[in-house]
Amino acid sequence: MSTEQKQTVHDYIARTRVAFLAIDREDHTPTIRPIGSFAPVAPGAIDLFFSAPRDSEKARALRLHPRINFYFQHDGQEISAYKAVSLIGNASEVHASTEGYEQAVAALSARSPHFKARVEKGELAGTAIFRVTATEVRYSDFAQTRGIQKIQL
Repeated sequence: MSTEQKQTVHDYIARTRVAFLAIDREDHTPTIRPIGSFAPVAPGAIDLFFSAPRDSEKARALRLHPRINFYFQHDGQEISAYKAVSLIGNASEVHASTEGYEQAVAALSARSPHFKARVEKGELAGTAIFRVTATEVRYSDFAQTRGIQKIQL
């Protein structure tokens, strides 16, 4: 993936308000969940952090089946100029005692005033933070070409 492609994908993700997370539930049934609390791990990066309630069905399922697909699209697009990003990878939980936790909290706080308020109130005990390591990126830009471009990592 070129630096320019990576930056394009990063910028698109960073401008997305709500993304959709496709996971396998504990019983292996596929499901899609909206996610508003996510952030790229660093400027220009495509890997990302996201949070979920620690004891939620979503967090339990991710611990069993970490392979995910995060789908990003912006509201109100015309089909002729439609753009979207599909980020496929593995989600791993980032614990408070592990390297990367402070980075994750800072990234999520910078993006979400709601998450930042929970941090300031000391309310993260019930929150699980996950890091997605991308293994595949698919980018759609119908203004350039119909269909999906698979971007090599």
